[in-house]
Amino acid sequence: MKASVWPTATATTIVQRVLDEHHSPSTIIICSNKEDLMQKLLSERPASEETTESPVVRPSSLLQQPTLRMLATSQTVRLVFCPDVSHLRAYLSVFPAQSEASQTSGMLVLLSPVELHSLTSAFSAQGLNRTFALAVEAANRSSMHLVLAESIPLPTTNVDGDGEPVEQSPIPLTDPWDQEVSIFNVTTKSFGPGGRGWVGRTVQIRRIAERWCTFEQAPSPMPHW
Repeated sequence: MKASVWPTATATTIVQRVLDEHHSPSTIIICSNKEDLMQKLLSERPASEETTESPVVRPSSLLQQPTLRMLATSQTVRLVFCPDVSHLRAYLSVFPAQSEASQTSGMLVLLSPVELHSLTSAFSAQGLNRTFALAVEAANRSSMHLVLAESIPLPTTNVDGDGEPVEQSPIPLTDPWDQEVSIFNVTTKSFGPGGRGWVGRTVQIRRIAERWCTFEQAPSPMPHW
């Protein structure tokens, strides 16, 4: 079984790559709800409109592809939405084995698993490692190529004292896989799930994923976004 981490990119780029490269049957597990995915896809602009340096890859134009081609390709890709960590782990635990009659090895793609964990008590080496292990087991059981792909998060909107939006916080330039997390899950009365209180020893998320997957190199030189 092959397991890869694709370079961080927009959701548009990741979905387009799956459509271009996958074999049937393939599954994309969207680690969010449908509304959040659509918001990302609609907010992503062509690379030519951006000017900021970033360590991630910018999109091709998924929403501008010929409609018939997209529909013909997407019929062989199953789309599943897992809006929280519990749903994701439950789905991976019961992910079915591939039929022996199938002659091709499809993809099992997790889109933005790190972002899904980021505001929970599972945002730790312990929590992420458990999820990655379940993903590897599911892909192995179904004889599929596992892909972990983190999309660029949407900028957050700040609000004033009256609750009115005033500006958007810029998208962080740090690759999500380079974030440091605590070794164990941290939940305290002071900080709650996902809180950033004292966490003790930390480890880079990239190191956790490398136990299970091979990281692909991003294109060089990096394009603007």
